[in-house]
Amino acid sequence: MVPMSHGTIAAFLERLASDSPTPGGGSVAALTGALSAALGEMVVSLTQGRKKYAQVAAALAARGQSLERLRRSLTAAIDDDAAAYERLIAARKLPKETPEQSAFRAAAIQSAGWQAAEVPLIVARQLVEVLEQFPAIATDGNINAVSDAGVGASLGQAALLSAILNVRINLGCLQDGARTAAIMGELESLERHGHTLAEETAKIVAARLSG
Repeated sequence: MVPMSHGTIAAFLERLASDSPTPGGGSVAALTGALSAALGEMVVSLTQGRKKYAQVAAALAARGQSLERLRRSLTAAIDDDAAAYERLIAARKLPKETPEQSAFRAAAIQSAGWQAAEVPLIVARQLVEVLEQFPAIATDGNINAVSDAGVGASLGQAALLSAILNVRINLGCLQDGARTAAIMGELESLERHGHTLAEETAKIVAARLSG
């Protein structure tokens, strides 16, 4: 796969639309999350330097810095997710004719499976961090860009739900029940928190748009 950082959006979409298993939903979740963070950064940038927002400029600038860090990490995860899933595919193709080969293949699948689940899990955690920035950005950001804050939060929630789906499907091939259960519990918590943050942001945006 051509790394997202080395290609264009059009090339990425062509690859995504093909019969190749990568990039897939995990990469799309990371890309959507990066778009969410970037929109939050934009609202912060459009607020800086305006006298009307001088009292909130410093606090919003700190949120913008957090979003920049998260955007860069989420952008890297676009390729990381594809690479992790490709390792899982390779593990599944290993020979299993002998007991030794079968045991080696099984271990390889477990190792690659955890990696394939870990990347979108990290993405999900980061997306909650992204969503945590939006209520304040929607409240204090430039009124002319408040709709962008709403779009950013909506994308963040969609990306979070998408990342969670990718964690869950990759957990399906794993054998550590206790570890899987712990991750599933964390996913439920992340989903609830993300929903609350997105809903709060949507209410703030609606109120500011209605005047």
